[in-house]
Amino acid sequence: TSLSDAKVTYSSNGNAAAVWVDGTDVYTAVSLGLSWQTPTIIDGTASTNADIGTDANGHPIVIWGGNNVSDIRWSRFNGLTWSTPQTISLASGNSAPAIAVAPNGTAVAVWRDSA
Repeated sequence: TSLSDAKVTYSSNGNAAAVWVDGTDVYTAVSLGLSWQTPTIIDGTASTNADIGTDANGHPIVIWGGNNVSDIRWSRFNGLTWSTPQTISLASGNSAPAIAVAPNGTAVAVWRDSA
């Protein structure tokens, strides 16, 4: 087991969410008040470099390097479940994805492209 890239975000309504990578799996956990939900694997294919932010509604958004390690993928928690991971970029040489979320909920993703 190789735990890495652990990050936590907090919303203005007091909720929290965490993301981390363990081996090839991206895990998330959400706290909607008093306790943490059971961790969920949202991607299990050679995942790296996870980051997390929170939108204006308190919903966490996660970004990570996926499948081929240079894929950039994301998922959003809607208050009940995580969305199916979507691929932003398939270019080789992608790494170090990061996410920032504006107060109005607009998410901006960035990553390094060394290709």
